[in-house]
Parts: sequence; C-alpha cells; structure tokens
Amino acid sequence: MAPLSQAQRLYRLTDLSGGAHPELDDLYDSFETAWQDAQVWWLSTAKNPKEAMAIGVEVSTPSGHWRTLNYQCQPPN
Repeated sequence: MAPLSQAQRLYRLTDLSGGAHPELDDLYDSFETAWQDAQVWWLSTAKNPKEAMAIGVEVSTPSGHWRTLNYQCQPPN
C-alpha cells in the first residue's frame, strides 16, 4: 500500500487473529462505516446476538501499514 496522508486514512475489519475478515474484507472511509457493517453482519449471522463479536478494526497509517484500533468484543446495542 502506498503511503497515505492523514486525511486519507482507511479502515478494515479483521478476524481476531488479525487477518482479513472472511466475509467483510473491504476498505472503509471511516471507523463508523466499518463498524456499522460489522454490526449488521453480526446481527444477521450470529446464532446468539448477545455473544461477543469476533471482529477487529484496523486503520491505515501514513506510512502504509495497518494499526489495530479495537477488537470490539461487545455485542451491538
């Protein structure tokens, strides 16, 4: 990935091992958009929506790397 400016940060969803999420492998313009997709997917596929979500969120850095922002393990409200 080419270096990005601060304004061009991208977000992606991961599995808990840090790899690309098997069904939500996409780039997002904001944390909120990424997390909203994760919640919609979780609610439509979870056997028990009260279980912890096994989804992480990463953000691109200006140098082209990825940093983990959060492993959201709380169920959506």
